[in-house]
Amino acid sequence: MADLVDLAIPANAQAAAEALGLTVHRDVTTGSRVRQIPREEAGDRRRVFARLGDRRAHSGRRIARSAVMSKKKDRSWFVCRQWGDLVSRHYASDAEASRALHADPKLLAKLRAGTPVPKSTVLKMLRRYQSRHDLGSPLTDIVVDTRST
Repeated sequence: MADLVDLAIPANAQAAAEALGLTVHRDVTTGSRVRQIPREEAGDRRRVFARLGDRRAHSGRRIARSAVMSKKKDRSWFVCRQWGDLVSRHYASDAEASRALHADPKLLAKLRAGTPVPKSTVLKMLRRYQSRHDLGSPLTDIVVDTRST
């Protein structure tokens, strides 16, 4: 009798595994698992992925991590320290400001709290504010890069 093991699989491979007649169990804490696979098959990764429909696994190429994954961490984040004062002058709350500036209240709350956000987001909100009210100083003087502070 063959030694049987369980194998963790990505959630998107569940349908392919079931189509092949494999027993798939899904759990909130452990994720998707294929049950009762012979140990020899589970040890041969290329064979298992080929059986589950991953074409890259049996093409002979090594599956490498994409360099794009780390772009978000490397991106610079910006804050507008005067945002709370600017908005308080003309709007009683973030909800009122969000209606006037056509923005998500959660985004405005982040800006008010000084949470770093992408530069394009800060500039977009300041331009919308500037179209209705006077900023009193250039945009470049108000926006601060968090990497330089």
